[in-house]
Amino acid sequence: MSDNSTPYPHRLNEEGSYDSICRACFATVARGKAESELSAYEEAHICDPTHMLSDTARRC
Repeated sequence: MSDNSTPYPHRLNEEGSYDSICRACFATVARGKAESELSAYEEAHICDPTHMLSDTARRC
């Protein structure tokens, strides 16, 4: 996940599926057998600010 050019980097899992991860809220947006399956979910993703806030609060 070193490519900073996309807001949704993809992680290849051991069994061959891909995860799409949101850089803003770190949520797993989607999982699919092919990377091409992820784009529709990425376009529809809206970060949950309550989830983001709770993660920040835990670090303090």
